[in-house]
This record gives sequence, C-alpha cells and structure tokens, in this order.
Amino acid sequence: MTARKDSPVRIRGFQLADMVDLAKAASQGFLEMCGRHDFVTNRAVVPYLTGSVDPADDWFIVADYEDARAVGSLVGQAGNFWMGASASEADNRNCVSLVWASVHPDYWGKGIGGRLIEAFEEKARKGKFTTEIVRTYFAQTFYEMYGFTRVETFKALALEIVGRGVAPPPKLEIRPLLLDDLPPLANHMTENAYGELLVSFFHERKLNAFGPERGETIIGRLDGSIAGVAFGLTSSEYPDLLTLTYLFAREPEFALELLQGLVYLGSLDGRRWVGVNLPLQDIDESELMNLGWKEAQLPTFATLYELRKDL
Repeated sequence: MTARKDSPVRIRGFQLADMVDLAKAASQGFLEMCGRHDFVTNRAVVPYLTGSVDPADDWFIVADYEDARAVGSLVGQAGNFWMGASASEADNRNCVSLVWASVHPDYWGKGIGGRLIEAFEEKARKGKFTTEIVRTYFAQTFYEMYGFTRVETFKALALEIVGRGVAPPPKLEIRPLLLDDLPPLANHMTENAYGELLVSFFHERKLNAFGPERGETIIGRLDGSIAGVAFGLTSSEYPDLLTLTYLFAREPEFALELLQGLVYLGSLDGRRWVGVNLPLQDIDESELMNLGWKEAQLPTFATLYELRKDL
C-alpha cells in the first residue's frame, strides 16, 4: 500500500510506533462527534488495539498525510464481527466487517477516510468476500457517500429526568427485587423466559459485586400480586445514564408502569437519563415520545445503524 501519484495520502500497514498517534486521532475524532474523548482513549481504542489486533494483520490499515504520520486508521475483520458465533454461515463466509475507522479532525475533508475504505475493499475483494458490513452511531451519512446502504436501524430512546418531576407509577407498588421473589415469578413465565430472567438477575448481582457497572432491579406488585420486573444498568463509562436491560410484564398494561418505576428509581439515584433500546414488548415508541422520550444521541448510547455494501 503506497501513495497514489500526486496524492498527499499514503496508505500502509500498522506499526507499533503508530499507537500514540492513532489513539490521539481517534480520541479527537470521537470528541468532535459526541463530546467524549476519554471513552476512546481509556475504554475503546487502546485496549482494543493492544489486546485484540495483531500488528501484522493486513486488516489494520493506517493513513499518513504529507509529512504527518498516522492521522487515520481502519480496522477490519473477516466475518460478521457484531454477530459473532450467532452470525449466519453465509455472513461469516462471504462478509467482511469494518470494525473501526477514524481520522483526526484536522484532516477531515481530505479524502483520507475514502482512501482507507478503498484499501480495505481492495483486500476484501482479493479475499473473495462479496459483502462489507459496518455498524455506526454517528457516521451513517459518511458511509452512504461511499456506496453503503442502510439495512437495519437499532433505535435507542432516552428520557432526560434532571429538572423533571418524576413520580412513582400510579398503580404499581415498586421495590427492589430480592432473591426470594424469583421462585413465584416462575409460575407466570415460560421456562425459557424464566431462564432469561435468572441469567439477567445473577448477571446484575455479579456486576454489583465485582464489575465496573452497577445494576438496578425492581419488582412491581398490584394488590399483593406480582405484576412484573424490570432491570436497569448503569455503565461506568457513562454513570449519568440508567439503561433498561430487561422487562417482563404479566399484562401489557403493566409494562409502561414498570418502566416508569425504573425512571423513578433513576431519579432518586441522581441519574440524568434513562435509556431504552427498541422494540420493547407491550410499549409503543409513540407512547414514549408522547411522554418526552427522544431519540438518544448520548456518547455511549445512541441509535445504531447497520449498513452493507456489495463488493
């Protein structure tokens, strides 16, 4: 990989000496897009590059511009990176994933991102891959410029609760979910659903005891009977956000009240936002929008787009 004739952009493979420059470029790029540089340098780029990428891997591509080294990079992987073992055989055989791409903001608009994609696609075609996949929160319009088509949208909504009067749900009594509450729930759930509940519950307890994240669990009761449960997770990457991770309602009309209970808990704990990923069973997007929820554009929580391109 070399520079084109009369082009100031030079595409080459990664070298370990590029690490600091690439971390700076990625950090500044992420800062420009959504206002958080520490997420990239501390939680994403450096751990990923140092722990998951072989420096000799041809899927790790770097861009220089004139005399400036390592102003952009792209990391790819054969197969469907996001689906992993659950991806279809066809995806893992025919697809290549564009996992990470970043260009320092000082060099935006100079064609560097496009050159990185071209080099990546050239290698993919040589490897007989037929489809390219990328998932992105903020750069979907950029990828569409280079021939990608949006195929799926994973919508996320957030409710800002600072400065908002938040009341407990009007019908349900809400309290923390205890271990002894689990067996009675089995009577109201299928075996598979109960298994998912147990996994979520014990994962939350493990995070509270050993992990950097903190979980919240609530149970809703109506006239002494169980109405449902809801779990939320606060990430150490963005502690102002409480995200719904599990919801079970015995009756559809209880679902929104259980979510309201989680919002209420978030307000008591001083959270700024509560987030949900759509779709939610028994809760329509329009219901939430009418209650003040908006499409999420937070640094670590936003609507996610999957785009694909035929090679």
